[in-house]
Amino acid sequence: MISNLLSDHFSLIGSLFIGMVSAAGILRRNISQRNAQSILDQAIAANTHEPATLHPQIDPIKCAGCGACTRVCPEGDILQMVDHKAALVSPSKCIGHGECEQACPFGAIDLVFGTKTRGLDIPRLASNLETNVPGLYIAGELG
Repeated sequence: MISNLLSDHFSLIGSLFIGMVSAAGILRRNISQRNAQSILDQAIAANTHEPATLHPQIDPIKCAGCGACTRVCPEGDILQMVDHKAALVSPSKCIGHGECEQACPFGAIDLVFGTKTRGLDIPRLASNLETNVPGLYIAGELG
């Protein structure tokens, strides 16, 4: 009888501990997401929400919200979780490493140039490195 009471007591304590750990994790994630949304809102207000160069484009349908992409960026907090999905919160800081694209296990990230509202003209190169602008040659990385 006493062993059953002790067993029930320890089961209750274990359940409470697991519940507290889970609640702390959820609270931490919610705070992190609010901070990410705030950063994104500030970028929109400052008109720095459009990336200037090669950047990740996230397919929200494929994104499972695992956060793998947010942990690998060598530039810092460019990608963060917003509403349980990866989002570019500081896109003007992105320089297109592509680590996020490689880290995504669901193939939800593609590296692209330009956006829907801000196109980008990339010169076409001939085999002799001359662009589609006669007399203009590009050798090396175009930045």
